[in-house]
Amino acid sequence: MNDAEQAFIKLRPRLMALAYRMLGNISDSEDIVQETWLRFAKIGGTDVEYPTAYFTKIATRLCLDQLKSARHKREKYIGTWLPEPVDEKYEFAVEAVENNIDISYAIMLTLEQLTPLERAAYLLHDLFEIGFDEIAEVLERNVSTCRKLASRARQHLAKREKRFAPNQATFEKLLAAFSIGSQTGDLSALRAQLAEDVKYYADGGGKISAALNVILGSKSVAKMIIGLAKKNDFINENQIQFGLINGQMGMILIDKDGAAQPICFDLNEDGKIAAIYSIRNPEKLLRFGV
Repeated sequence: MNDAEQAFIKLRPRLMALAYRMLGNISDSEDIVQETWLRFAKIGGTDVEYPTAYFTKIATRLCLDQLKSARHKREKYIGTWLPEPVDEKYEFAVEAVENNIDISYAIMLTLEQLTPLERAAYLLHDLFEIGFDEIAEVLERNVSTCRKLASRARQHLAKREKRFAPNQATFEKLLAAFSIGSQTGDLSALRAQLAEDVKYYADGGGKISAALNVILGSKSVAKMIIGLAKKNDFINENQIQFGLINGQMGMILIDKDGAAQPICFDLNEDGKIAAIYSIRNPEKLLRFGV
């Protein structure tokens, strides 16, 4: 195994993290990483002095091309779009946690609001610590423009509300509220765990029933959760599991057919649930938990 191959294997999880944060899709990210090696090999990559920089540049350009081709499909997506969930079986997700690389749904949706060039400039500089002269070469823009792209991205990220990952105690309270609400119809216990301005995101992609728009407010969200719990009989403890979803502890509901439905949460500074992300699109769950 030559030096370039060793560098690629070592860098692969970070390239996956880069591609995933750019695209929000596992299959596309894996294709990007594989194509990165093939492109590198075609240019006689074994003789390149700094293979890591080349890998990163190639992967970023491929991501930008992929985003262009996926734009039309994204515009026609039915309902709310959420990234494909990842659990701890993915090496890049484990490394992300170990290296404090945020792949939570809160940051993924914030990155989604950036332009592709802003996202690329920010990730290359902050994730890979690549200089703006090299970023300018990758993005085919001048250095000043690339600095502005990264700066705009940071400003946007700085404006987002601060969010915190849930812990086991949060889930115990939530499960108790699930049970009480499902059995009695009293929403007060569940609403007590929710921020007044809580947001509920559900991604069904038109493949399965799911709220087409973001549901706002503790009363509406509590009704939605209790309705789903009753419909799927999620009162049974055996149908509720916990695990890492996008680097944070999440809840995994197992429906009557044995299908897994991952749900992620964000907490606000008061420890209340500020956002709920429910991934229901079966096409995004083909690999989850496998």
